[in-house]
Amino acid sequence: MVAKAAYGRRYNTAQSAIADFNAGVDFIICDVAGKYGRWSGKPFSKRDIESGEYVEIRYGLNDSECTVVEV
Repeated sequence: MVAKAAYGRRYNTAQSAIADFNAGVDFIICDVAGKYGRWSGKPFSKRDIESGEYVEIRYGLNDSECTVVEV
């Protein structure tokens, strides 16, 4: 799944994005394919994802960087 910050938040570092993700802060699903494709554009948090899933979090200027987190 691909995700980016929700509600106008911006992350400059992978560490800050991962910290908020692990704290349960909302992100937006940006994945149009795969099992979460129908939820693209909707907010979610870590508690909404099944254990063992991988989430690619986009961050940086224009969401040009990414980091991967396993739930």
